[in-house]
Amino acid sequence: MEICPVIFEIGKGYADWAGSAFGPYFHTDSEQSVGSYYVLNAGSRVISEGPSQGKTLEALLQENQHDWLGENFDLSHFPIQMTIYDLDAEWTPHVYPDESAIPLLDGATPCTQFWYFLNSAPGGTLGVGFSSHALQYQIEDAFRSQKKLNALMQNFDAVPGDAYLIPSGRPFFISGKHLLVSVSQVGGTLLDLSENEGESYEINKLSINFAERNSVRIAADTTPALFSRREPLADYCRYFTVDLLDLTSDWIEQLSPLNGGHILLPLGDGVSLQTGDITLELPVAHAVLVPATAGKYTLSLKKPTQILKVMLRHG
Repeated sequence: MEICPVIFEIGKGYADWAGSAFGPYFHTDSEQSVGSYYVLNAGSRVISEGPSQGKTLEALLQENQHDWLGENFDLSHFPIQMTIYDLDAEWTPHVYPDESAIPLLDGATPCTQFWYFLNSAPGGTLGVGFSSHALQYQIEDAFRSQKKLNALMQNFDAVPGDAYLIPSGRPFFISGKHLLVSVSQVGGTLLDLSENEGESYEINKLSINFAERNSVRIAADTTPALFSRREPLADYCRYFTVDLLDLTSDWIEQLSPLNGGHILLPLGDGVSLQTGDITLELPVAHAVLVPATAGKYTLSLKKPTQILKVMLRHG
């Protein structure tokens, strides 16, 4: 069977913290109370026409993983998920356990996250990791006494175009109205840092990486794109890479079975993909998987737009 690029459906998760930015931003109809738009995970189904239509990503990989992802992959499951969060609320401080703590936490799993902010209302903030001025005993005391951890963390104004690569072990919170794309490892044991009694307190304390205090913010390139460019956003992540394709004209990519396939997320409309005799019109905010065996492909534009491109790391 010929392996060709496929487009996936969007799943929806309803939440009381849901915002209302998705529809206006992407110029589409949007239901109320949809907080999570699941653009890609193992259960996502193919909606584009062809022999893969109706199949899940998991089924595609079971049939022919190497053609889709590349010769260097031998995965038991698809290791990442992509979600668009539309939120109007506060996510209180949480953390995924640091990888060094996993042997001490029975059944716990880490999770590295990448956030890319599409839109944020004025006054929106987030925090990732602790400030270099916060001492460990002050942080532990905040756990015990239910003081605001937010003040001890590195706080940032949420700016559209900014990105954050959040390793396991770094606590995080977010407050305000935001529309953001998340790329993360599948699973992960999410720990609520407000749970501070007995065993929960000890688990939370073990799960945090107190030593790492470097900033994880990747500032937006605010210079207008005079020509098409690739902006690496998560180039040094061990599990995946994320590039922003800021396109003003047609763009050519070359794939290799050794390097793996591409996952594309168009952030604007008017984009088509051509490879060989195949042309696909790419709907906005839908994930597209371009197989590693596709060779050269071209992204053609009707107007300038942006596309997130994700690749899995191997080895």
